[in-house]
Amino acid sequence: MSETGIVKTGRRAESGLDSSIAELLKKIPRLPPYASSLAAKLMDPNVNVGDISQMIKSDPSLTALTLKVANSGYYSFPMKITNINQAVMLLGVKQIYRMVMDQSLKNFFPPAFPEFEQLQKHSYLVSIITEEIADATGRLHLAGLVNTLGLLHDIGRSVIMLLKRKNPQFNEKLDMVDHVRLGGQLLAQWGLPEPIYSAIRDYAELKSLPPDDVPHIIRDDVAILHVAHVCAALVLDDGEALADNVLYGRCMTWLGAEGVAADRFWKEKLSKRLASRLRNFPENIQAVLKKHLSLAW
Repeated sequence: MSETGIVKTGRRAESGLDSSIAELLKKIPRLPPYASSLAAKLMDPNVNVGDISQMIKSDPSLTALTLKVANSGYYSFPMKITNINQAVMLLGVKQIYRMVMDQSLKNFFPPAFPEFEQLQKHSYLVSIITEEIADATGRLHLAGLVNTLGLLHDIGRSVIMLLKRKNPQFNEKLDMVDHVRLGGQLLAQWGLPEPIYSAIRDYAELKSLPPDDVPHIIRDDVAILHVAHVCAALVLDDGEALADNVLYGRCMTWLGAEGVAADRFWKEKLSKRLASRLRNFPENIQAVLKKHLSLAW
């Protein structure tokens, strides 16, 4: 799918940004270098725990961050985690990646920023749900990619929130920016692997294209991301995100589950899978899931 612009005009987007917004974007800090290398590793179906452990150990800042988060109140393990091998074995490769990326994104924003905290909770939920959808629909080979898409699909929204807080005089112009396309552009500029930023750009096009015009090669990626988005909205009681039944239905058809409603799919295919892994998630995510999982059974 070809790259499109990121300024909204009606249903489509025009290329180019207002020069003042483009200048503001240049000042946005990049994700740390290990974000890209970890993402690439995660998409390799042959990667193993040892590979990830060695990669983390080779970067002192990443080692420190991993141990810091693993020993934080996020997880409340009964013992202190003192080495990377132990952290990776306890939490798993994808969970290590999620927590490192989550912390990296938090470093973007000032403390006491509740809007961002809510957005991060949403993105984290989408990420863990994508992995379960990939497994439940026979697409486990995509788990590494869609896990990352879940974490980063709203990076453009996060950046716009930050710019609005720091530059309220540009709020009207920032409201004209398509946050999904902006996210894809930023991730490309920051050196994330091409399948990640391309999929996020493609997701921006999903609503505006007729079903037959969506290339088969990207349907699974964006369908899993969207269905996870809807399921996360169920968990967070976000009625607005549940409104587009047409797009959800199209995505479920692509995933081989035509006609299965979101609440049924959550209850029958996802809730017990997530419940079995509950202790691997941060405490704030556990709390949200426990409340909803108790209603699902």
